[in-house]
This record gives sequence, C-alpha cells and structure tokens, in this order.
Amino acid sequence: MYQSKIVKIENAPLLNNAERDEVQKEVLLIADRNRAEQFQEAKVLLDKIKTISDNSLELKEKTNDILKQIGANSYTKDMVIGFLKQVSNVPMFNIVMKEGKK
Repeated sequence: MYQSKIVKIENAPLLNNAERDEVQKEVLLIADRNRAEQFQEAKVLLDKIKTISDNSLELKEKTNDILKQIGANSYTKDMVIGFLKQVSNVPMFNIVMKEGKK
C-alpha cells in the first residue's frame, strides 16, 4: 500500500502547468540576462586582445624597419596578431562581438 503511494508521489508533477510555465519564464529570463552579461565580458576581453594585437603588429613593423636599416634579417617570431586571427575565424567570434555591444 505504501509502495503504491510512493510511486504515485514520485510520478506526480511538482507544479501544475501554469506554475511550470511561470517558473520556466523566470528561469529563462535570468539565463538570458546572464548570457548578455557574459557576452559583454567576452567582448571586453576580445577588444583587449585586438588592442594588444595592433600593438604587437606595430612592434614588429618598427623592429623590422630598424633591422632593415642595419642590414639584418627580419624579425619573424609569431606575433599576437596570429592569435587574434585564429580567434576571429571561429564562427562564435562575430556573435560575441555583436551580442557584446548590447
């Protein structure tokens, strides 16, 4: 007798349809707010990487100008711009940058 009551309780929904819909609406609203904040945080970091990349490219160009003037070999070490190019080729990059502006 108790076992059938336990099974019935375990299989009964915790909320009725209206309550479930209200809780679902609230949970999704919170998730969307957090998602928007995360995109904004990610965009700030990506903008920072872009700035570092620009500075890195400028360093390489200045270094190579000096090396060229003295007849030395070019500076060929990997620069941060290579990292930025890899990151920006990921499809999610444009979504983050677009959503992060909001």
